[in-house]
Amino acid sequence: MNTQLNLDEKIKSLEEFLLTGAHLQTRRNIGPFIDLLYSPDEEPRCPDAVRSFGERLAARGWKVDVFQPEPILYAFLRERGKLQDVFQAEQKGEQNERAQLAARQLQQAIVSLGADESPQSILLICRAGGFFPHVGIHQLHERLVNVVKRTTVFFIPATEITPTSFLFLGCEQTLKYRAHYI
Repeated sequence: MNTQLNLDEKIKSLEEFLLTGAHLQTRRNIGPFIDLLYSPDEEPRCPDAVRSFGERLAARGWKVDVFQPEPILYAFLRERGKLQDVFQAEQKGEQNERAQLAARQLQQAIVSLGADESPQSILLICRAGGFFPHVGIHQLHERLVNVVKRTTVFFIPATEITPTSFLFLGCEQTLKYRAHYI
């Protein structure tokens, strides 16, 4: 993976990967997950870039759904009166129960979109940084493996620091796991 590529170049690489059918072999080896890492500085551009990418795939006959975690997480936290204090709770280690509940909410939403197994069907999870600090990407992969059959792309604001790890949101070193990385 070339860490010097910007978001647009990475999306172009992803598009080529999908259009060649290589993602179908990836499914057999590590599941339907593709993690596209892009600079956290490009986070504001991500929704528009993903939308444009989805439109290009749809024009080629793909079934495309785009999912963003923030609305589900914010609604979940607001219902429990925890939207304001969630980060303080995380620092005190009180987040575990809410994290498990939030993970189940996100899992249900993604599973409902991820059942399609057709080769030209894709779920684009935009701004996967929105899961943090409630749900880890790897934790979500574990919950979804063998449940989600559809090619699922997580757009993750992170930079590669070694061939086997990346720096998530510029603050948390994470090992690469259970996904094809772009």
